[in-house]
Amino acid sequence: MSREARQEDLNNLKPILATARQEIKKVDLKSISTDELWALHEEITSILSAKMRAKKAKLEKRLNKLEGKPLDRTRQYRPYRIVHPKFRNAEPPHQTWSGRGKQPHWMRDLLARGQSMEDVRITSG
Repeated sequence: MSREARQEDLNNLKPILATARQEIKKVDLKSISTDELWALHEEITSILSAKMRAKKAKLEKRLNKLEGKPLDRTRQYRPYRIVHPKFRNAEPPHQTWSGRGKQPHWMRDLLARGQSMEDVRITSG
């Protein structure tokens, strides 16, 4: 939407807003019962939240278009396989490593002491 179109929309809304302000001023909120005020509050809240959701969706769609991302947010990602540990520290035994990624400190210390990785390999069985 161009700047001129937005300005034109704003100019068209000004008389409507002025009329709405006058109507709101006519309503004496102090004379309305608590139940009616709560009903009015809930109605306003639902209208505002619907407008906010619509605006958010519009902005997200625009952002995705600018970034070149797909518009579908329901994309399913592939599940990662469970990687079982292949190595267990002797002391303490709760420290394990799958052999993937960066070596843990305990493995580096073990190798620095001259032990081999085969000494702490978990045997299947």
